[in-house]
Amino acid sequence: MRSVLQNYLHVNASPAPGTESQRALPLSEETMQDLQNQLLLYRVKNLPSVFRTDFNVSSVSSEVTSIANALGKCIVDAPGLRDELVSLLTPYSEQQIAERLDDLGTLAVGTALSLCHQGKDQILVGEIAAGVNQTLKERGERLQYSAEKVGHRLKKAACPVGD
Repeated sequence: MRSVLQNYLHVNASPAPGTESQRALPLSEETMQDLQNQLLLYRVKNLPSVFRTDFNVSSVSSEVTSIANALGKCIVDAPGLRDELVSLLTPYSEQQIAERLDDLGTLAVGTALSLCHQGKDQILVGEIAAGVNQTLKERGERLQYSAEKVGHRLKKAACPVGD
């Protein structure tokens, strides 16, 4: 039972105080119990399909892939709904990827790799900083980084936490 429960996503749908909808009428105890019974029946009926599914999203960032896969596997016999789930998560994924591309660590490592591929035996942090700043300038950014700042960021990227 414990291994089954680790695959569940718990959503607390109880309204926060003061957030009651003006459109929806409160549900009776009987209606709420009926809804809970329907949800339980759905889970029991579809749990084997959820475990067997090969649903896997690869068109979004790794963080969003985990979320999309966990939610999408629970959608049974509704490929259109799965597609809609992915389309709702895609803008969030694109924002994450764009933020990573602008990260100093990403820029510095990318520049260092580019310099390595030029066949250099030795690369100075000042060269990496110049490359980072050139990339930023080409993107229309005004921000420029010092070699010291780039060096500290590279050191942080290269050393595991705690070193």
